[in-house]
Amino acid sequence: MTDRKTWPLALSIHPEGTAPEKLSEMAEAGICQAELSMPHLTSVYGDFDYPHRFPSLRREARNLGVDITSVHLPYCGVAPEDPLQDVRDETVRIQKELISVAAEAGVGKCIMHPSRDGTPDAERDERLKYAADSISRINEFASKCGVTLCIENLPRKCLGRTPAEMRMFLENIPGLRMVMDLNHSLLQDNVTFIHSIGKWIVSLHVSDYDLIDERHMLPGLGKNDWNGILKALEDENYRGRFLYELRWDYGYSFSEIAENYNRLVLCTSTGKLSEQSD
Repeated sequence: MTDRKTWPLALSIHPEGTAPEKLSEMAEAGICQAELSMPHLTSVYGDFDYPHRFPSLRREARNLGVDITSVHLPYCGVAPEDPLQDVRDETVRIQKELISVAAEAGVGKCIMHPSRDGTPDAERDERLKYAADSISRINEFASKCGVTLCIENLPRKCLGRTPAEMRMFLENIPGLRMVMDLNHSLLQDNVTFIHSIGKWIVSLHVSDYDLIDERHMLPGLGKNDWNGILKALEDENYRGRFLYELRWDYGYSFSEIAENYNRLVLCTSTGKLSEQSD
């Protein structure tokens, strides 16, 4: 059993959040680890130019007090579960290229989605097999690069929406690990989900929701059972980061995020988790 107070505070940031002034503000607020998230291929290959810029960007970020310790690979414009072999092959090629850049920069974890949304029920079993093949190929490459590939549990009709689907990937692909997103579980409660796949969880996406769909709110603003979730993670010997993944249009400041972490994880504030409408 681990102690939640050993889980470092971290934050998911998009390319626009890597400006020097933003990174400095993060560090000043006490957020010293980050995950670079690039949802769209355009955010990878556009002006941000991740393939050429990332190794130097990570060095610059560390000089400013923020260590980018993981990369969230794009999930829009790729499809590891697509019935068309050419589409899957292109997805594998792109993700391998991006993982190699993360490895060059010394990043140890890359996160990917096992599918897009909207999988037809009649095709679910077949697409799980296609996704497993793509993930296996990407994982084999990541392992050779010294990078841990982590798949994320997903909501709605995506693949990986239940512990059973996640276990299908995790039990059959050696070395594959998992990121537990705490606002994606719509068919099981998070505590049950964590206990079902706890030994594979190496990182978190922390946020709150209404139990109806993902909302990416600050913890305390939704309906998550945070006491139960934190205890389940401790019981499952979780040793990773407490990494917030929030919607930026809600306007949370870095200091608000840090204060939320202090109350929830470190228990160093006497205030309650804030309450506000979505």
